[in-house]
Amino acid sequence: MTTVPGYLLGEALYASRYSRVHRALGVDGDRLPVIVKLPSGEFPDVEETGRLTREYELLRKVGPEAVARALDLVRCDTTCALVVEDFGGESLDRLGLAGRLAGLQDESFR
Repeated sequence: MTTVPGYLLGEALYASRYSRVHRALGVDGDRLPVIVKLPSGEFPDVEETGRLTREYELLRKVGPEAVARALDLVRCDTTCALVVEDFGGESLDRLGLAGRLAGLQDESFR
């Protein structure tokens, strides 16, 4: 398993062909709960690492008003890891909603 400097990886929340997502704790200071997203493969190619870098840059531009706040982009082993705030949410896959949001009506979210 990849180690991410400064963070202790915990529960796996999601895994796909391209990425895996974990809850984690910062190991320095206040042990802030975070979400860490990594490429799936042990030796990701430039395209896979580029995806995470672009995602980090976009999250930083959008700001925390719309989405989870990007906290860091950490270089680790042969790749990088995107670190975002953990607001306690669940993955759509775990909630049984993955791929179904387009079919839900607006009142479902009220």
